[in-house]
Amino acid sequence: MDGDRKYYRHSGTVGAFGLVLIIAFGLVGTLILAGLYGYGIFYIPYIYIKFALTMFYGAGIGYLIGSAGKWGQVRNSGAILLFGCLFGVFGVFAGWISWIFAASEQQVLALLPGDILGVMRGLAEEGPWSIFGWAPTGASLYAIWGIEALLIVGCSSAMGWSLLSSKPFCELCKQWIESRHKIGPLSLIENPDDLRQQLEDGNLEMLKALTLLDVATSAYTKIELLHCPGCGQNDYLTIQAVTVALDSRNNENKTTTAIVENLIITPEQIRLLKDHWETNPPVPA
Repeated sequence: MDGDRKYYRHSGTVGAFGLVLIIAFGLVGTLILAGLYGYGIFYIPYIYIKFALTMFYGAGIGYLIGSAGKWGQVRNSGAILLFGCLFGVFGVFAGWISWIFAASEQQVLALLPGDILGVMRGLAEEGPWSIFGWAPTGASLYAIWGIEALLIVGCSSAMGWSLLSSKPFCELCKQWIESRHKIGPLSLIENPDDLRQQLEDGNLEMLKALTLLDVATSAYTKIELLHCPGCGQNDYLTIQAVTVALDSRNNENKTTTAIVENLIITPEQIRLLKDHWETNPPVPA
């Protein structure tokens, strides 16, 4: 790791084992999910459930890619994003194969792109379904299919990338850093930019000024201290601002914003921060 680097960055390593895992998980997992997705889209009559199913389908593909990347120790967010996109496209293709098979009562197995396009052209002329009395055909139906495809590819790419983009890896121990010590809820940070600059300069005093609360409020701060127990040489600090709002049904919706993510700190700073809030009891919110 470069001496002047302040934040963790992946090394960019993919590796043969990681590549094999991603391809294997992507192919097998996407085919299984596509079978469930195609039948679900065909038999479920409710448009809102279909919409949710489409998003979950794409996210499921991305989860497989991200998980395979983690197990294969892939330290390259760009590669994970790329594979998430590629297998999302493959998922669109496989989903159509499954849907056509279900719609034809298991009589038609259209495996070639030309065959699938032929079915799509026929459907676009007739309109295979309707919503609120409107049966989309032609350009309108193609637009809906395009949105469906974008949702699958977008959710697959985003999910795969999110699983590994901010997860530190110890290059000395060859393992992901899973050891996390959480501190919070803490009082709200009034000047996030000033705090970030202070921390990048190695000054913890502004962070230590935050008060530990006994209960979470509508806006608070939380901290994660990440430590590699193997070598003891890779330590990181993550700080997040959390905002809690109630919807019309009084359900909590939390919005989390990263103020500092995986800032490189020392083992001594880790111990200092732990000891500081352990010796300062929480105060009423």
